[in-house]
Amino acid sequence: MILNFLLTNLKTTENGQVVWRVNVDPFIENYSLIADFPVPDGSTFNKPTLFVFGKNSEHYESGGLERIKVFFPQAEIVAINDAGHFVHADKPLEFVEVVQDFCDEVDAS
Repeated sequence: MILNFLLTNLKTTENGQVVWRVNVDPFIENYSLIADFPVPDGSTFNKPTLFVFGKNSEHYESGGLERIKVFFPQAEIVAINDAGHFVHADKPLEFVEVVQDFCDEVDAS
């Protein structure tokens, strides 16, 4: 499943070369900064924000939920059953429903 997901990020150029669709170099070069997600003391993003996790993902149980709420006080955190890290691939219909419901709520407010 992961291999299939990664393959969706490849494309073939006009000369037949296989390349990444996304510019992956900045992710590799800045991985430690991205993974650490430093939040300056007192900083917040005080607008509605959605976090969707698969309940089977190791990230869901990693203790980061409290950290999310510190920086994103209006965060809505949704865990989808029987989904792993690639929740959008594991449960695409449920994922879209959660995102659509969130967007509808934000639009209504």
